Amino acid sequence: MREIFPSSFNDKISTCKSLCTQPPESSWMPDWFESLALSRFHMDSEALRKAEILISRGLPGIPMILTQIAACSNHLHDHEKTVDVFKSIRAMDPLRIDRMNLYSDSLYIRGDRVQLCDLAHSFFETHKFSFETCCIVGNYYGLRRENEQAIRFFQRALRLNPGVASIWVLVGHEFMELKNNAAACMSYRRAIEVDPLDYRGWYGLGQMYDIIKMPTYSLFYYQQAHLCKPQDSRMLVALGDVYQKMGRLRNAEKCFISAFKYGDVEGTALWMLAKLYESENQMQRAARSYEEYLREYQELEVAYTFFAMNLILWQVFA
Repeated sequence: MREIFPSSFNDKISTCKSLCTQPPESSWMPDWFESLALSRFHMDSEALRKAEILISRGLPGIPMILTQIAACSNHLHDHEKTVDVFKSIRAMDPLRIDRMNLYSDSLYIRGDRVQLCDLAHSFFETHKFSFETCCIVGNYYGLRRENEQAIRFFQRALRLNPGVASIWVLVGHEFMELKNNAAACMSYRRAIEVDPLDYRGWYGLGQMYDIIKMPTYSLFYYQQAHLCKPQDSRMLVALGDVYQKMGRLRNAEKCFISAFKYGDVEGTALWMLAKLYESENQMQRAARSYEEYLREYQELEVAYTFFAMNLILWQVFA
């Protein structure tokens, strides 16, 4: 090497050494790699933080980074932010298809049929044979309750890209809507095979067995989902509900309390905890739980109804 490049060899060596000794803050690539790696392991809060660091360090307006932010927000169920970021990406690059299926997921959850229809028509004209487009169209038909059409497009997406666990989960959801439990079970199991670290396959199976009243099976799959996302309040609420159905009330109580401490995404943990105490005739604890629910969510009508009923009971039996 020295003989081939005698004059520049030492310069190249010194340049490589200087690059290796530079602090990570001088390059954006470590943060970008960490964001991608963290999201692969479903550590979405940390992945989002790393991606937002790149924006604050002078890399705004880059669709690749904004797409990562939108994807992490979608996985964290911040659908308002997801939609806003994807809208800005579409304004910059209307033909960008990367992860637009997640955009359609958020629009589906929000029930925004008009925007979802526009998105489906737009990409069906330009990217007809992309798996993302098939997912978008599938979500559109799912929102219209045309479940068989939705399944057809999701299955087309799987033929194009069978290695995406979330699509198998969507197929399972549509089969559940059609009350085809056997096909739903098979779809959720395929999702688990594709990505055992993705909680959605486990959670879907837990929901299915819960619906068909097989709580022992449901408990196992909810526990596996909880292992995948231990700080997700929805897993804890689901576990608490199953424990309550099985008569394991102290376990249910612990799950509901933990779900509230972890943020309670759906806002149901305190309500279910209060109903649990009410079923055990622990009216003081139930009242405190309803009061906390009232402070958190301002559901005045529900809370006042409970207080009025129990005030009457306490006066009658005092």
